[in-house]
Amino acid sequence: MKHFFCRICLAWCVVMVITLVVPLQSFQLKEQFAQGLPGQYVVALYQKHYILIRILAKEQQVVTVEELLVPAMRRPQGLSWQQWMAQGAPCATSHSLYRIDLTHGRLLSQEEKLCSEMTPWVQSFLTSLLNMPLEDVPVGNRRKIARTQLEWVPKLSVCGHPVQVSGFRVLWGIWPADQSVLAGRRVELYVPLPGEGYPSFFPTWIQVQGIDRGTISLVDGGA
Repeated sequence: MKHFFCRICLAWCVVMVITLVVPLQSFQLKEQFAQGLPGQYVVALYQKHYILIRILAKEQQVVTVEELLVPAMRRPQGLSWQQWMAQGAPCATSHSLYRIDLTHGRLLSQEEKLCSEMTPWVQSFLTSLLNMPLEDVPVGNRRKIARTQLEWVPKLSVCGHPVQVSGFRVLWGIWPADQSVLAGRRVELYVPLPGEGYPSFFPTWIQVQGIDRGTISLVDGGA
């Protein structure tokens, strides 16, 4: 009996050592971003501003990304996002181009065609988001529809029309220490699973805890 308990203790110690030494597998959004195709774009709404992110080119693990920012109150009505881009993005307050190395999640170059006070924030936001270590949210910790036990999922639209998504991967992580207001805060993301008819390279919904109006949600997308 004594030898049996010794073996149990030894096995437990081995398990603990493996747990401490072997790093846990984590996911980074740059892996999802690598699935994006040239021409695909998403439009996110954050603090009364629309942020349009479009993939212009892709060569192996290097992508060229266009970012456009327009205040929600200034966006011309009656235009689809594709028409808005085709007309030169009227009323945009920020227009930047980035070349990003997705292997290392770093910014290779940037070109600022038009700047606003939010331009530096958007730049740091994108690179920090791509490199943040993420883990799957346990089913029991996921958001539920009010007064039910049904799991909540965000909606996704393409070219102004709702689409059926094959599913979402629910992730969370701690925002890196990038000296922004988000640093050290827990972030929850809903990333669409790959499917036909919608871009899946960017999260559909992002929630930052502890910040007023800390939700970033996609309002449209397409190619």
